[in-house]
Amino acid sequence: MRPAQRISAESLAGWLQRAAVLFCIVLPWLWVAPMAAAVERVIDLPGFPVEGRATGLTPPWESTGRLLDGASISSGVSEQLRQLPGLVLQSGFGDIDPPRLSVRGSGLQSAPVSRGLWIEWDGQVLNAADGSFNLALLESIWLREIQLVSGGWASAPAMGGCLQFSSAFADTDAGSGLLLRAGSYGRLASALRQSGSVASADWALGFAHSEVGGWRERSRQQRQSLQALVAVPIGAGSNQLQLRSYAIRAAFDVPGPLSLNQLENDPKAVSPRVRTDQPRRETDWLQLSAQLDADWGDGRLQAVAGIAYTDDSFRQLLPNGWSQHHGTDGYVRLRLLQDWQQLEDQRSEWELTAQSGSTVARRYRNDAGQAGERIGDNRLRADTVWTTFQHRMPLVADTFLQARLSGMAAERRVQERFGGRQSTAMSLSDAHWSPALSVHWQAKPGIDLWAGRSRSYEPPGFADLLFTTGPMPARQLASRPLEWQRSDSWEWGISLAQEALEGSLVFYHADWRNELLNLVDEDGAARGTVNADRSRHRGLQASLAYAVVDSESLRAQLLFSYTYSEAHFRRDPVFAGNRLAGLPPHLADIRLRMHWGPHWSLEPAVHLRGGRSYVDHANSLSYGSLIDLSLGIGYSPSNDWSLRLQLQNLLDRQQIASPAGVLDRAGMGADTAVFLPAAPRQLQIEFTYNW
Repeated sequence: MRPAQRISAESLAGWLQRAAVLFCIVLPWLWVAPMAAAVERVIDLPGFPVEGRATGLTPPWESTGRLLDGASISSGVSEQLRQLPGLVLQSGFGDIDPPRLSVRGSGLQSAPVSRGLWIEWDGQVLNAADGSFNLALLESIWLREIQLVSGGWASAPAMGGCLQFSSAFADTDAGSGLLLRAGSYGRLASALRQSGSVASADWALGFAHSEVGGWRERSRQQRQSLQALVAVPIGAGSNQLQLRSYAIRAAFDVPGPLSLNQLENDPKAVSPRVRTDQPRRETDWLQLSAQLDADWGDGRLQAVAGIAYTDDSFRQLLPNGWSQHHGTDGYVRLRLLQDWQQLEDQRSEWELTAQSGSTVARRYRNDAGQAGERIGDNRLRADTVWTTFQHRMPLVADTFLQARLSGMAAERRVQERFGGRQSTAMSLSDAHWSPALSVHWQAKPGIDLWAGRSRSYEPPGFADLLFTTGPMPARQLASRPLEWQRSDSWEWGISLAQEALEGSLVFYHADWRNELLNLVDEDGAARGTVNADRSRHRGLQASLAYAVVDSESLRAQLLFSYTYSEAHFRRDPVFAGNRLAGLPPHLADIRLRMHWGPHWSLEPAVHLRGGRSYVDHANSLSYGSLIDLSLGIGYSPSNDWSLRLQLQNLLDRQQIASPAGVLDRAGMGADTAVFLPAAPRQLQIEFTYNW
């Protein structure tokens, strides 16, 4: 693994000039004809409705989604996300605690501060300006649909792609309702949504509360959220202005990892260090945004502006200390889409997004659960601008070409506010172009083949640039400059759309440079992020929806999703050709969704993790397979109310859910405390009433 090299510092004015150059790639198109972008349906699979981004060009073979209907209720976002092919999810402590997410290996090293994916909630941006996000801020009670656009075609500043959530507040048409939920280990939840109209404006307001006592020591969790939406029509047609607010408070204890011996003997216990350091995270978050959708000639325009306020307190174990962040992140986005009436079957799209954020970050020693000596005080400033232009055109009969050119410029500045120690101040900036090209062929009606090539970049976040170091308990904050990571990907795929069968199969092969690896020692102390020289990521993702029975009395649909992943170093001086740690080779989710008569539904499901997964890059410690059986039963005597029951881990198997982090070398072997136990058998009951 080669040492990271400093990126030459450039002024803010310099990369703003680059952004102006990027803007100019679409200026001629703006002169020729109006363009627009609208949130529209990308694909429409039976049982798998998918709402796309504000784009008409996202290749359908790149998009996967699930409708979260009544037969798929769950205790948290993890159960809902695990049904997406291409998304590698490993549960943390369950419920409100965010899981570890990775797409095509991107974001694998990022826990507990996540990166590698672009996250949208009802079209609004959840990522901070440095690319980080906190999945605990997702109110899963309201979720209706999820879509994943994998890899470089997502046109986002994250190499994994874009994960888009659609909630009951995506529009004002979801009506009003009440939800009550109770379950094992002190799980309680309630939610209320009310909608109405005032003059010509429609509105919706909702509140949700969730809590769980937890099945382990020190695992209590709580979350409250408040969402509001006002939609005002503008002029004639479908022109509309939407005003949104999203406030959420999440707080959860962190019971911490165990060694293999501890997990086998008493998985409900916590380590002595957890009892002493009392790790816990509390986050208050408020986002305000405005969105304008308007027809413009033969196209559509979407303009969005948002600002988010964050107050985050994260008391980690002694080696990493107690971090406190107070900051503001804002963004603006403009999308334009043009259907060319004079050019048959041709469509163009342009998008420009700019983010800026400023955060005061302080870090203290964790002295037995109390804030001790201050070891860091910084102001963190992040600016990111990217733009994308795409065009689709027919080549010959049943074949079309899609080309994309993206550009991104970003700056990360760490300003020192704490004297008397070695400075952590730095300023990194860079800019890159990302081309992509794909060919799509409709071999027969309902059978599509495609191949594509893309390049994507991702700059480091502040969790990569700053880390704690030094002997315990005298820890200090240090910084390390890093280069952007880059991926060059080939992709091939086939999709089927027959009367009773829908499916897709996608292969990808990606060569990475400067991959960001977050290293942790055996005590959980961060060793900082470094750039690996070269690595290779390969895999496939598959999905299938088959209508087994479709009659008036019984409807049964078999749903299958599968993800294969592998990632290797390439001639690394330390780890040679080892596999990258933390990436399970095989993930599969199989479920049978049945509806009989007008009232009853049943959904048995099994989630599988197969193959050997390594905890450390030295490949000296691994964890094995997992099997999780669940069962959902629903009863809906009318459209107004329903009752549902969910059982998870029916076999009550004692298993490893995931590693808490990724190590460079697990020198203590099986005594290394890095494993998180899977939750035991749990029961949940949910009541909903709509009016």
